[in-house]
Formats: sequence, C-alpha cells, structure tokens
Amino acid sequence: MKFDSIETRDEVLQRGCHHFGTKPFIITPSHENFQVKRVEKVPMWVRFPKLDPKYWGLTSLSKLASLLRIPIMADKNTMQKNMVNYATVIVEMPILKKIPSYIIVDDEKGIIQQQRVDFEHKPAIYEKCKKYGHEVKNCNKKKGHLE
Repeated sequence: MKFDSIETRDEVLQRGCHHFGTKPFIITPSHENFQVKRVEKVPMWVRFPKLDPKYWGLTSLSKLASLLRIPIMADKNTMQKNMVNYATVIVEMPILKKIPSYIIVDDEKGIIQQQRVDFEHKPAIYEKCKKYGHEVKNCNKKKGHLE
C-alpha cells in the first residue's frame, strides 16, 4: 500500500485496527527484505452475549477478552453501552487453535460461571494441511498433490 504523504501513512499505522466491510485487519509497515509468512493470528470480532453489566468496563472487558487471547479494542456501541444484549471486542486469535464457545469466569464472590462467546467470522482451517482460508474439498493435500 502506498500513501501520498508520510503523515497519512503514520496516521493509518497509528490507528491500529481497520475494517474491510465487517472484517477487522491491522496494517503494519513492511521492510526491504519483506517475505510473505504464514498467518498464525488474526483479529476477530467476539461477542459476549448477555454479559452481566458489571463486566462492561474497559478493564473487565479486557480481562475477559484476554482469556481468549490478545484484546485489541472494544467497539463503539459497547464502550457507549448502546447495545445491552452483548458486548463486542476485537481479539487477536491464533487461527490454528480450536475456537472456544465459552470462557470460564469467576466473580468477586468466587462464583464460577460460563460466559458464552460468539465469533462474527470463524476462519476456515483444514486440519490436515493447517492452511487458512480453504475448504476440505479444495485442499491439494487431500487429493495427494504436493504444495
């Protein structure tokens, strides 16, 4: 990606998470010896449905999201508490690990409960070849082809 000025480039890099449609992505600077690497982590929108209002603060949401992996940011509606049905955050998740459907939360009284987590988009991973973004029926390893 090329920018018309250094200021524009710096603004884009400092903004952190961007969106293409509803898909979050992060832009990082490239280097002269840039090589394409296998993607191991991706930012994913995570919803915490029916989350107790006491966990809607930034610190609590960050702690909940860190149970999944690396929290990046909460969405505007969550921070302004406009949506009371669920809280939404972006979490950087490893794509080759199983994506959980809940996390275990213990409150200040030591009561343990499950908090459901919903993902807006789960990456397609085929277990045999450990590749991101294609279905089993389109995998060369399944057909016996070399990469």
